[in-house]
Amino acid sequence: MTSIFGGAEPMTFDLAKETVGQLFSLTYRKIGHVLATRFKPFDITTEQWSVLSRLSEQEGISQKELANRSLKDQPTVTRILDCLERKDLIRKTANAEDRRSFLIYMTEKGKGVVGELLPHFHQALADVTEGIPEKQIELFRETLYKMIENAERHKA
Repeated sequence: MTSIFGGAEPMTFDLAKETVGQLFSLTYRKIGHVLATRFKPFDITTEQWSVLSRLSEQEGISQKELANRSLKDQPTVTRILDCLERKDLIRKTANAEDRRSFLIYMTEKGKGVVGELLPHFHQALADVTEGIPEKQIELFRETLYKMIENAERHKA
């Protein structure tokens, strides 16, 4: 049997001994694996999904803005956009206000892929929160926002 952390230990752990950071990391990875499995038939990675889903909220934004919204650095977003462009899911157009940047738009094919993936994304989230009351999920969300606030306030 393997441990939840990937070793040869039993799949048990003491919540009191695990740091919040370790649990965040583990949860992030586990959810990422669920999403990757659901997205694989569509030839989309979770990294590509994070950019596509943000772009679907507002098109015609710069790479810099897209990087900010998707919580990724600009070189990572550039790499992802290049891949999405090769797949004909997005297109870049020159930014009339700033010649050094591009504005990013989804193609019809890209919009179709997002439309196909959205139900899989929502189902994956429903699956990983199965058995957890909505009230508890909302409290967890509030706790995370408070921790983000605290981390921002205390960063050096």
